[in-house]
Amino acid sequence: MADCVKAMQDAVSVPVTVKHRLGLDGVTDYGFVRDFVGQLFDVGCRVFVVHARHAVLGGLSPKENREVPPLQFDQAARLRRDFSDGVFVVNGGLTDVEQCQNVLNDFDGVMLGRAAWHDPGVLNDLSLAFGHRHELAQDVDVLAAMVDYAREQVPLGVPLRVIARTMLGFAQGKRGARKWRQMLSDQRLLQANDPELIWRAWEHVQPQQQQPMAYLQGSRHH
Repeated sequence: MADCVKAMQDAVSVPVTVKHRLGLDGVTDYGFVRDFVGQLFDVGCRVFVVHARHAVLGGLSPKENREVPPLQFDQAARLRRDFSDGVFVVNGGLTDVEQCQNVLNDFDGVMLGRAAWHDPGVLNDLSLAFGHRHELAQDVDVLAAMVDYAREQVPLGVPLRVIARTMLGFAQGKRGARKWRQMLSDQRLLQANDPELIWRAWEHVQPQQQQPMAYLQGSRHH
């Protein structure tokens, strides 16, 4: 692994980061992950994303590996203390602002995976809580930015389905969320690669905010 990281660092100008777990199958002692990180540290890696669970390759499915092995934030925090010149971002089981605030005393950052996938709005909440924004972004503003992004990427060969699937949870908790997901998952609709599909799907989500129909009509001619 250290050889791979060194080769990548020699080939690119951006930092090479490593995401890892605390242990593997029956190897669960702290010394194992400490030595693993140490060897990567020796070749220059300085940013580590630590999923604070052990991995069980034999007997557990990928889904079970995200839930069954217990979270051990204390072991992950030891790595940050032992390698004080590094940057350690913690991952695993974090789903809301309060949980993230609680662990940030011991880490340089947090990583949310499926929590952000299922409900992207949590990123909005985190941005506000940690001072990256002074007010919550409005749904229609987020959608306008995503539609503009799709308009740029589709002509470059990026299928709309690749962009749309990251947004399936955006209407989480709102009336019309099922229709939103259905439209952005419909292969027949997606084949047209029309970014306006995002707006058409949003028209089924209630309650609407900020008089979005007028907003949407204006955005379509942007």
